[in-house]
Amino acid sequence: MPSSGLESMCKMLIVASDTIIISVTKEQVKFSIICDTGAIDYTFVQRTVPADKPEDETVIQMHETMEPVSMMVDLEYLKVFTKATLLSKTVTLKFCPDDNLVVVYQIPRFGFLKFCMPKE
Repeated sequence: MPSSGLESMCKMLIVASDTIIISVTKEQVKFSIICDTGAIDYTFVQRTVPADKPEDETVIQMHETMEPVSMMVDLEYLKVFTKATLLSKTVTLKFCPDDNLVVVYQIPRFGFLKFCMPKE
């Protein structure tokens, strides 16, 4: 997914909540918060055709037998992770079997930055 999309979403949602719920299905990734004034959802839908720019493409890869995943994470940590947005145009969110969220930024010609956050 576009790293700039994750960064701007985190900046806007941190004002309203400390935690965020990330829900993943085969078709979409949804970021949700519940605050005093209601609920806010941001949804990134998988694109079936390639985007004009590959860095704008949202790709969701799930194992065939995997059920939809939902995890509550600390939005403050996720916002800190997005400081790597300047280094990479894309970000990968991985949900590990041991209930961790792994945020990966691929850096051309250098490798990658990987941040790991345990489930709350």
